Amino acid sequence: MDTPEIRRLITSFFPASFITFGTFPEMESSLKNETGGCNVLVSDTYRIYGSSEGLQDDITSGKYVISDYYISRNLLSSVVRWDDSAWFDIVEGARTSVVKATQIGLGKDESECPVNSTSPKLREKVPLPFELLDISFYNAPFCLGNSMEAFQAHLGNLVVSLGEDAYLPSIDAPNLGSLECNDCKDVLKDGRLKVINDRGMLNCAVYLDPVHNLTRSSLATLVNVKFCEMMAVAIFQGQPDAVNITYIDELDYSAFPREYDIIAGVAWLDRVGFDTSNLGTMITSLPYFTHDKYLYNGTVYDGVGDGLSFALDNEDKTLMNVVNSVITATVYAQRNGISRSNYFEMPQMHLLGDSLTFMLRDAIAYAGNYDDILNEALASSDNATGIGWNMVFQNYGVAPEEPLFWCDYVASCPPCQWTEVDGGYICVSVLS
Repeated sequence: MDTPEIRRLITSFFPASFITFGTFPEMESSLKNETGGCNVLVSDTYRIYGSSEGLQDDITSGKYVISDYYISRNLLSSVVRWDDSAWFDIVEGARTSVVKATQIGLGKDESECPVNSTSPKLREKVPLPFELLDISFYNAPFCLGNSMEAFQAHLGNLVVSLGEDAYLPSIDAPNLGSLECNDCKDVLKDGRLKVINDRGMLNCAVYLDPVHNLTRSSLATLVNVKFCEMMAVAIFQGQPDAVNITYIDELDYSAFPREYDIIAGVAWLDRVGFDTSNLGTMITSLPYFTHDKYLYNGTVYDGVGDGLSFALDNEDKTLMNVVNSVITATVYAQRNGISRSNYFEMPQMHLLGDSLTFMLRDAIAYAGNYDDILNEALASSDNATGIGWNMVFQNYGVAPEEPLFWCDYVASCPPCQWTEVDGGYICVSVLS
């Protein structure tokens, strides 16, 4: 298989003469050609699981063996045009709705597809004016099924759990590729970043969400403040004090308040979720904090809750690149064992121009890696909440021989049987 991540990894493991790159169907055919075909196929697991040529069945039967561990993993995302934030929200809403539908107990129901204002189930569930249902995120679960139903229909029937009180990682970010560039434009000389740089100060609002009873000493708030400071460190070459922090407890999602450069602690699920009234009103970064439990229409559901991000004005695309780079740096540092003491092992950033070459190193030298940030914030917090879901997905891990659905995230686990695996225990159920 030929992807940038696999090309980089495999060429570091084997001599070039041992390797053939190609599309998955080509490489799968070569593996199955027992007279001169390849000996090892390296690919994304979702391609193996979804093979139309029976490779998954061959692994299950023992004809082929899948490695015990992933050699790497990466975050896959949707890509839309820069200037179409409303379309991004629609794409993200369709994806997210099937997950949250599992959590709140909605599933495939052809009698509700497509949804309309006469739907009795929707009248019970939807806290919105029905005239907003021309575009409805409820169509995805009602017409196609929730995430567990989709998994069973297309991938497999094994559902696993670590138990009722278990927390799994929820913090993810892309792997860093090449950050080299010989002639990239200096982002501090244009747009919002120029205004910030000329002002000599970043205006960062921290949202004290009243729904979650956040105060200035809450864990989420302290994490929000730290990320605001890290943004100042990145932009102003190591100056954490170059930030004006304003605490706000009200936020109108219909438009971004331009008196701030960025707002920390904003949840995409609160702005959009199943609601289509605020599509494209602002842009949000990668999430860097996850609340426990999901509040929907006045009811609290176990499992993963809102993911907190930075919110920015739609016009501030370059500033968003800086924001996501800082968030990614904390995850990269944690995965690679980098902290304050060895911050110089962080790569240099050349994609944003000469002014921000050392921004990743500056950010980690100041705040440490993701675990450092969370643990230090927890130690200073009111201890009303714990770390919970706020752990980083690692780039390595056990590679199951067939697809698994981890139900802990949506707290919709069917009855299961505890099984020992590699010295630990997981609860396994088989969907019928």
